[in-house]
Amino acid sequence: MLTELHISNLAIVDKLHIQFGPGFNVLTGETGAGKSILVDAIGLLLGGKGSVEMIRTGQEEATIEGFFELKEAANLRFMRKWPLEISEGLAIKRLIHRSGKSRAFLNGQAITIHMLAELGEELAHIYGQHEHQHFLNPERHLEILDRSGGLWALRQEYQQLYEEWKKKSAELSELESKEKQRAERLELLNFQEQEIARAKLKPPCPGEPNEEQELLQERARLVHAEKLFSFAQQGVDLLYAERGSAVERLQITWQRLKEALKIDQTLAPLAAALESTLFQLEDIVSALRSYAEKIVFDPKLLEEISLRLDEIQRLKKKYGPTFEDVWRYKEKIEIEKRNLENGAEQISDLQKKVGELAAGAYLRAKDLSAKRKKVAKELSAKVKEELATLGMNKVRFHIEVQENPQGKLEEEGLDRVEFLISPNPGEELRPLIKIASGGELSR
Repeated sequence: MLTELHISNLAIVDKLHIQFGPGFNVLTGETGAGKSILVDAIGLLLGGKGSVEMIRTGQEEATIEGFFELKEAANLRFMRKWPLEISEGLAIKRLIHRSGKSRAFLNGQAITIHMLAELGEELAHIYGQHEHQHFLNPERHLEILDRSGGLWALRQEYQQLYEEWKKKSAELSELESKEKQRAERLELLNFQEQEIARAKLKPPCPGEPNEEQELLQERARLVHAEKLFSFAQQGVDLLYAERGSAVERLQITWQRLKEALKIDQTLAPLAAALESTLFQLEDIVSALRSYAEKIVFDPKLLEEISLRLDEIQRLKKKYGPTFEDVWRYKEKIEIEKRNLENGAEQISDLQKKVGELAAGAYLRAKDLSAKRKKVAKELSAKVKEELATLGMNKVRFHIEVQENPQGKLEEEGLDRVEFLISPNPGEELRPLIKIASGGELSR
């Protein structure tokens, strides 16, 4: 219920604060006292159309605030559609500016006027002197039937199932619409994975040369084999093979130091160091000889290495820029493929969930439909009794409940409801909107 109303700068009202008590509240006053302004203010709180003419003369902005106490605000259809933060009640604020702009807030959160109007339809209804004209709107007939027949709670239970079904159906449609893209992406990833796999790249190890670096080094050795052999052989000759080589001269020096040791033992460390150097040089010479023996010019091997490097370069251009990047991309493919393959499972699970929700909502809708038909008979009989007390005992009144032609689940269920009337004996029952007079509607 509406418990408080604050008005500032609306029409002739400067500032006004009203607290409504429980039950029936009555506002009385002479013509022109401002009673209709209060009704207009409540209408604005419910999303009614505002205009700059409603702002108090000399002011820039009109403000209307109201608080509605609701025990189960979360059950409102509006709250299920627009999941906003709520407490035990709803604080609504409406601002109308002289510029023509209108703003609305719900519990401090900005909402659109359209959203406010949706909420207002569920919060309250303003009954005016032309209220009987609402009976001409067939869309209101179903609401009247459900409310008067005590079916509103059952209708809300159905609507919760329906909205969950619609939500999951929308999620499923979105996933299915992306299924083609998912399949195309999966096909591309499979191709890329196979392309990298066919290359059989060696996994890179941190701190060690990768396959590409090793191949580049090997290719350089093959391309410059003759030069490398020459350098190695020259090293062997200079150190050992030639007359007057380094090893030969060091050996002569070492022999003389050994003779000198017989006279002066202080030369022992130098002789030992020189002997160690000779051994090291001999090892170096042996290594150079071994290196030179292994050097061969192999055109076939060079071609194979060049082709392998070309293959690695091609992969680097597509998935690089580095050798390590190609390997990392391969790992990314594996992760993305798992996620995409899980998407197929997600679609399957969601299809099952949507089917379960549809079946549950359909059963609840059929139950609601059966109860509506029962209530329609009872309410039709009661209306005829009331009409008889108003001197309309020959009028026939019937509430028609029919399932929509497609048997399709809709927000209110499966049914179309319309009030039918036959004002005079012998006439067929026809829609209220087509034949009821103003007097008949009023009664």
